[in-house]
Amino acid sequence: TTDAKAACAGTVLPVGGYKGYGLAFMNAAITAILNDSRFGPDMPIGSPGPKVRQNLAHLIQVVDISAITDAKAYKKRMDAAVDYIKAGRKAEGVKEILVPGEPEARVRARQKKDGITYAGEIIKENMNLAAKYKVADLDDFK
Repeated sequence: TTDAKAACAGTVLPVGGYKGYGLAFMNAAITAILNDSRFGPDMPIGSPGPKVRQNLAHLIQVVDISAITDAKAYKKRMDAAVDYIKAGRKAEGVKEILVPGEPEARVRARQKKDGITYAGEIIKENMNLAAKYKVADLDDFK
């Protein structure tokens, strides 16, 4: 649909057909349903603000690769998979295919090298808060 109200009243179809549906459902099963959090039609649209408990769930999954396979072999296969994806045909106007986490890794590397850039308003607000709560002088940030 191109109607925003109709879109908000419906459900987003998962990518990947029936397999995408299965992945989306299992993700919900081990996050929202397992944690007794909002699911499906109970999900809020937009944010009611920071003081309202939203009861949303998140999943953090940690896998010990070495418990499943050789970690070095896995890295070699993963590198080959990433190379394959990145070598794919690009859509018109796309300069590079990125894999999940790649933009964030680039930002982090740049920030480690050059420092983190903050808007002047943020620095001023933090300086005012530091003064209000008597935090040590922040002369290095002026």
